[in-house]
Amino acid sequence: MVKLEPLNQSQEINYPTEGHFSEFEVQAHIYSVFKERGFDIRGEVKARLKGTRETCRFDLVIFTDGEPSSIIEVKRRHRKHKHGLEKTRQARRYRQFGVPCYFVYGIDDAMILLKQFQSAYARLR
Repeated sequence: MVKLEPLNQSQEINYPTEGHFSEFEVQAHIYSVFKERGFDIRGEVKARLKGTRETCRFDLVIFTDGEPSSIIEVKRRHRKHKHGLEKTRQARRYRQFGVPCYFVYGIDDAMILLKQFQSAYARLR
C-alpha cells in the first residue's frame, strides 16, 4: 500500500445528498444481497467477443455451475437513448453472449431486480 500525503491546498469534497447513490453503491448493494442469498456473483467480469480482439467488462455477472446465467449493468440514472436501449452499441454487444442482460438504473431499479430474482429463486426451491 502507498499513502500519498496531501498537498497544502484544501479542496472541497461534497457529501452526497440523501437518496443519491453512486453506480458503485448500487453495484455493491446488488452484489452483497445476491452473495447473501447464496448466488455465485462476480463483479467487473471481462469477456472477449468471439472472433475479435474486442472485450467487454460487465459490472456484475451471475454464474450457475460455472457458466454465466445473467449480466447486470448498472447505470447511475435512467437515460433516454435516441433510438432505444436495444440499438446502443453496448446492448448489441452484450446480447451476443446469449444470456439475459439487465440494465439497472439507480437504487430503485436495483430493488425491483432483487425482488424479481427473489421471487424466481423461491419458485425454484
